[in-house]
Amino acid sequence: GVGACTGGTEYCSAGIWGPTCVGEVLPRTETCDGADNDCDIGIDEDFNFDSDLNYCGSCTNSCLTNRPSNSYPINCSAGTCQYACSYGYHDINLDLNTLGMAGDGCEYACEPSASTGIEFCDGIDNDCDGATDEVADLVAPPAGYCRTGGGCGLTVTTTCQIFDGSKQWVCNYPAAVERIANSPNLVKGFETLCDNLDGDCDGNPDDDFYPVKGSACLDTNLGICQGSGTYACKSDHTGTECVITTPGAPPSSELCDNIDNDCDGLVDEPAWNPGSNASYVNDSLATITVGGQSVFMFKYEASRPTATAASAGTGSELRACSKAGVIPWSRVTFEQAQQACRAAGMDLCEENVWEEGCDGSAVTRVYPYGNTYNASTCWGTDTGVTTAQATNSKPGCTSSGYAVLDMSGNLREWVRSLIAYSEEGKAIYQTRGGSFRDGSEALKCAHDTVALTEDAFSNNVGFRCCTRCGNGVVDADEICDDGNRVSGDGCSAVCGPDTCGNGMLQGLEECDCGRDPDALPANCIAINGAANANCSLNCTVPEELCSILYQEDQDRGAESSDCTDPFCNGTRCGDVTDNDGDGFTEPDDCNDNNALINPAMDENCATAYDDNCNGFINGAEPDKDGDGILRCVGAVTTDCDDWDPARYPGKPEICGNGIDENCDGSDLISCATACQIAEYERSYLGCEYFAITTMNDQLSNTFNSNFVLSVFNRNATPTTVTITKAGANVQTETIAANSYFAFYLAFDTTLKNGISSILNRAGGAYIVTSTQPVAVYQFNPFDFYIGTEFTYTNDASLLLPRHVMTKSYMVTSSPTLAALRPGFFAVAATSNGTTISVYFNGNAPGQAKGTTRTYNLNRGDVLQVPSSMSCTYSLYYCSNDYDLTGSTVTVTAGDPVAVFAGHNCQIIPDGYGYCDHMEEQMMPLETWGKNFIATITNPYNGTTASSNMFRILASEASTVVTFTPAVRGVANLNAGQYVDVTTNQNFTISSTKPIMVTQYLLGQSYFSGANEGDPAMGTLVPTEQFRTSYSFSVPSSITHNYVNIVKPVALAGRNAPVIYFDGVALSEALFSTAIGSSYHGVYRRNISTSPYTHTITSSQPFGIMVYGYATTTSYMYPGGLDLNIINIVE
Repeated sequence: GVGACTGGTEYCSAGIWGPTCVGEVLPRTETCDGADNDCDIGIDEDFNFDSDLNYCGSCTNSCLTNRPSNSYPINCSAGTCQYACSYGYHDINLDLNTLGMAGDGCEYACEPSASTGIEFCDGIDNDCDGATDEVADLVAPPAGYCRTGGGCGLTVTTTCQIFDGSKQWVCNYPAAVERIANSPNLVKGFETLCDNLDGDCDGNPDDDFYPVKGSACLDTNLGICQGSGTYACKSDHTGTECVITTPGAPPSSELCDNIDNDCDGLVDEPAWNPGSNASYVNDSLATITVGGQSVFMFKYEASRPTATAASAGTGSELRACSKAGVIPWSRVTFEQAQQACRAAGMDLCEENVWEEGCDGSAVTRVYPYGNTYNASTCWGTDTGVTTAQATNSKPGCTSSGYAVLDMSGNLREWVRSLIAYSEEGKAIYQTRGGSFRDGSEALKCAHDTVALTEDAFSNNVGFRCCTRCGNGVVDADEICDDGNRVSGDGCSAVCGPDTCGNGMLQGLEECDCGRDPDALPANCIAINGAANANCSLNCTVPEELCSILYQEDQDRGAESSDCTDPFCNGTRCGDVTDNDGDGFTEPDDCNDNNALINPAMDENCATAYDDNCNGFINGAEPDKDGDGILRCVGAVTTDCDDWDPARYPGKPEICGNGIDENCDGSDLISCATACQIAEYERSYLGCEYFAITTMNDQLSNTFNSNFVLSVFNRNATPTTVTITKAGANVQTETIAANSYFAFYLAFDTTLKNGISSILNRAGGAYIVTSTQPVAVYQFNPFDFYIGTEFTYTNDASLLLPRHVMTKSYMVTSSPTLAALRPGFFAVAATSNGTTISVYFNGNAPGQAKGTTRTYNLNRGDVLQVPSSMSCTYSLYYCSNDYDLTGSTVTVTAGDPVAVFAGHNCQIIPDGYGYCDHMEEQMMPLETWGKNFIATITNPYNGTTASSNMFRILASEASTVVTFTPAVRGVANLNAGQYVDVTTNQNFTISSTKPIMVTQYLLGQSYFSGANEGDPAMGTLVPTEQFRTSYSFSVPSSITHNYVNIVKPVALAGRNAPVIYFDGVALSEALFSTAIGSSYHGVYRRNISTSPYTHTITSSQPFGIMVYGYATTTSYMYPGGLDLNIINIVE
């Protein structure tokens, strides 16, 4: 009767009780049902309605089954279920645990992407609080997200807004800023609108347009009619256009003044070539009567068009002028004087014509002014002057009747009278009239005893011009003469047909070589009337010029008739009959009766006579092609082709090209590998290199893994490149054909920061090996910036392969800077057991200038030598005693070494910031040259000015260096001495002995307005080591990259080779005129955008220099070179 329990009734059946008690209810396991199931007077006492999730508050309330939407139970508290939201759902209205099942549960579906209180500008509820992109929770865009500076302003605000269909941070740039389309923050890297605004925020409005806004410009008119102005923005803002601010003058009559007065594109044109305007120079002439004929003579001594009352002017290839009041033309050879007259349509005066013009009309006077000497009438020695005076400055020094001036004194004058030949074969011509140096006897009209060799060049020798053309009489050297000197009437101003000069032989013309040096007809060696030309201005064949200075056949006649004077037989005269028909005549042919003996024959080692007429027989035969292999060893032929230095025994065989390079009788056996062929060719391409992370302690540790070796595989098949250091493999890569790979390597921080002592760093070099020849450049470091940190101390080096290294070097460095930053050189050994001797040409730590020390290295070891920092300085540089330039490295035991040199961080020139790291691998002494073409680099951003410094270092005593144009005087140097030249001109350098020339970019502050760039150094390649092809790469992170291409340019009589840039021909118009004493010009190519690897080729050797710059940093290196042994190092 307790709880659910009740008693039952027991029945007796068949005498037995049970077996069951009918109706009895016994105690059971307690269940949650409101009853006392276990009959212990307790109802549901085994269940905790306060905390049991299954029976929370009652037997019928299970938190596990009765859940609000998108939630799960976390506990039962005081009989009430407590819930939490499932992942991705949120109880925004906070009714989950207040209304429970009566509420909407976790009604907000949201997967969080940020912690509470953090929002990103993306249109997403990142912290799932029911609100999107709340201003207070927004994370600001990263530093540098918006461009600042220039037209963008010092600071730029941002707004989180819908842009291009999505929510994102938008930079609030000024309206003038040119954004990149569909970008909320990026600004165009260059301006597309020329609007006087800084659209790309680089601080320079409209600086991306060419021609450059504000630069000078000219209109299309010619001569004095040409107007000038400046480039300004077009009205439609698409670019710049020339706005003329100073209009040209109207055309006037042509004068002989080096100016195009009549605006036809021709300057000082004579009557025979008046141009599109009928005006031409009318020289001041006098008419002289000789033998009953009129001859026209310059009234005044000849002068240059640029001459003034104070100056004789400049130039040699000009026309002569006859005008009063200017200094006459002296320092002129016979040929130059003759050419100057011919350019004026005349010739030098004949001796009898000159004398008639001097002694006067109808009389014969001793002096032009009379028969009695007057010391003050003409400019002779008695006047006391020491230079030529202006024409007509002695009006009384004039000939009677003809009124020709200065025929006595002032300048001695060349006349067309050949007297004799010198022993050297030079023609000797008469001069007349005396000069300011001569006394009364030499000033007489008839004085004819002074003659000079044709190349005489003196300040008291000049000339005047004459012509018979226009007197109505056809002379021997004329085709016609109609009594005037006017073209267009059938007979030209030089007494030839009007057709003369069109390059076609017509009518009575004896020849016509035209006026275009690039379109010379057959058998023509120069244009009409040019020096050495075989056709005169009037299309007659000129007289033969018989002299060692004239190697051509001017009169197109038989050579045997050209010379009768014995001194002329050294040029073209002698036996001109080829008796044996082998193409050679005596004396060149040593046996003109045997066609198998002549200068073109190979020496037959088995014969007993001189087959090739060089004076040697068989074993005595010299090495004609200079390949080091004799043609004959006794009677045995060794060099199979002694005319070609590329064929000799032992030469690597390039199989299949049809040439037997190694003289083994076939081009299909003993085939050389590509690496073996590269070793023979001795260029910057090779299969093994040594790289050094030279000192650069100003470089942040952020860049400690940014030392880069850029390897270019120019082969047609893939190449495998392996890099090791200290005997361990660092990285191996297979580089695709015609591709490059950048190996990012760690700096050796001991070398990078080792500025205070000489270091012998074991295993300090990276060693690069390749299965095929490659080009390798090292960048220290490669990237201009990483994240928000910039380097400011970049430079690069062209690496030279092991097979071109030698045992002799001299280094170029720079003085210690402010006792803080040293110059350096570093040496890498290529083999074990290497011993080097170092001569210190500057103070180093523990080593005084002038001392020598020996060091021992093994393969891959690096010796790094800084200049001493224990110095005082003026301005910023320490003295030259702290400059390692001129120090030498000589291997006394072991194999060749690699040598690098430069500066930890230098300013150039002294006093102009900022400092920058400089380095370059040194050329071996055996490869130094004597001839260089120095070209100025492209201006830095923010300025139109550009200058460079050049350091010229001598390797031997008594070295004489000249510069053209004269950017400085002649330099006389001894071994280890140098001179520096800073200039804004292109120029050439020539030396009597081998030199090294280093080019430097200058500090940014050297140029007003410059906002990028800093010092860098690059070895200038001598023309002797120019190549016909180059492959190179530039760093993409540097803002501006350029290459200077130096190649032969078109000149009169010289064709110009075409340069192919990545297979595309470059226009000849891109290149400058010939530089200095060379026939090379330069083109500066901008390569600042992708692609960053290039190949340049040509049919003739040319040179390249690669360089680049960004804000306060730069780099420079030669893009490639040959390294042939051209010097003997004692």
